[in-house]
Amino acid sequence: MPVPKQVVRMVLAGLTCGALVTTGACGLANGDDGPTAAEAGTQLAKDARSLLDQDRSLTNVRVSDDAGRDVACDDGKAKRSFAADARLNNAADVDSFLDNETDVVVGRLSSMGYELKSDEGSDPPADRKVVSTKDSLPITMTVVLRGDGSTLRLTGETACL
Repeated sequence: MPVPKQVVRMVLAGLTCGALVTTGACGLANGDDGPTAAEAGTQLAKDARSLLDQDRSLTNVRVSDDAGRDVACDDGKAKRSFAADARLNNAADVDSFLDNETDVVVGRLSSMGYELKSDEGSDPPADRKVVSTKDSLPITMTVVLRGDGSTLRLTGETACL
């Protein structure tokens, strides 16, 4: 007995959708408007904690905003934010230490799918500031390294979703 064309199309669409689920393309094809603030916030917190946990030059990490609550935006949308501070175990040569730490931060963010948007700073006592975005989920991560080599400040924010 032949299988109706509609059933074949539904099965093929289901298989294609299953193959595309990791890219998010399936949800968008079904009328999904993309990630929620909670979903993007979960990824933001995961990425931020990964960045902080992997950096061996950090001590006394203190998270003041864990991306766990919605912040109201216009049109009934919401965003999530993350903030943390940590002490840096710097070397005697603060300039070289900050250059290296900046490279480490940029490399780790890049490995997590973030694109460098801005890398500001120069010789101490100027702060170093790295801004990176993750376009697959609308997240912006900013890392500021104090020019004296004492602390790192990490903030992140999702877009209004």
